[in-house]
Amino acid sequence: MRASSVLCGVLGGSLAAIAARGDLIYTSQNRFVEVATSVNEQVLTDAAEDFGPFITTLTSSVIFQTPTGPAENEGTTSIDCQLDPNAIIATGSLTGAGGLNVNGNLEVGEAEAFVFVTFTITELTPWQILASQRPSDNPEDEWEIELENVGTGTNIFRIDETAPPQSVNVSGMLQPGTYSIQFEVEMSVASAEETETFDFLFAIPSPGGVSAFAVASLLACRRRRR
Repeated sequence: MRASSVLCGVLGGSLAAIAARGDLIYTSQNRFVEVATSVNEQVLTDAAEDFGPFITTLTSSVIFQTPTGPAENEGTTSIDCQLDPNAIIATGSLTGAGGLNVNGNLEVGEAEAFVFVTFTITELTPWQILASQRPSDNPEDEWEIELENVGTGTNIFRIDETAPPQSVNVSGMLQPGTYSIQFEVEMSVASAEETETFDFLFAIPSPGGVSAFAVASLLACRRRRR
């Protein structure tokens, strides 16, 4: 599943910009979760309608026959994503289940979460990104974090599934301008049910002041693997 396949949505949410604080303005957003099951070729999407909290769980589930009996083909994504005055926070979990069907073909369950937000700042501003390690080691599963200067098209920071598995803790300074931040995580499972968690935080304008809160928040919201 790719972000470009779900542009039915909410880029911009509401086109009216909202001020997060005097020098930080959220200008657009595209936040969604998507799940898919191969048995019934079903793809489901749920998207944030505006800049408010995006808290949802989306599931696609169907029973199929294996050489040893019935099994479940499932894709489930849960997310709690908040755009607050100083941070963009996304925590949640991805679940997939599948297996070999009676015809000898693999059935796959997929789960994805996608967060894209643009914002404008009016003065020199510090930033910090904290994120847990990608939940999947499948090279075909997407995992991306990207901070970009929209005006110049310059990547300030970018990491994706081609990099070695790792948690992220980076920081820097942003000049006045318009920027975008993107977080994408995906998991595909063609075996017994598997659940993994994800945590992401983009802190602005005070990473030093937000760091302790961020770590505590991510730990508090983190879901245990099943």
